[in-house]
Amino acid sequence: MIDKAGTWWTGSSFEDLAEYIRIHTSLGYPAGDIRRCVCGDCGGHVFGLDIAQAEGCAQRICVGCLNEYLIADSEDYWDQVNIETGACPCGYETFEIGVGYSLRESGEIQWVTVAGRCVVCGILGVYTDWKIDYEPSRHLLDRF
Repeated sequence: MIDKAGTWWTGSSFEDLAEYIRIHTSLGYPAGDIRRCVCGDCGGHVFGLDIAQAEGCAQRICVGCLNEYLIADSEDYWDQVNIETGACPCGYETFEIGVGYSLRESGEIQWVTVAGRCVVCGILGVYTDWKIDYEPSRHLLDRF
């Protein structure tokens, strides 16, 4: 269950992170499909996060095996953006990551939201989000 009592909302599970994404997106483009990031090689659930907030791009880096995964359509823009390392307000840079997809009535993606739960303190946060303004885009559901 999300703890909303302090300055920062915290959680202890991926379910809390998914709920946080639902709450965060509810007033704009509600995330109807939320995916838990899992390393395709080692099965790890803990990642570093590189983001380009202004441009709307993200990459996760598995802390177990250091494999990198660009999220959604980030590959199309990654070489052209200003990359920052995602960090929790507590200072740590390791997260359980969830990607929320807001879908159009047609089933195509309208908005991508990348959020993390700090594995050290549990603080929940959205680190970047962006609009997808082209179709087809459903193939991006598998790029998280």
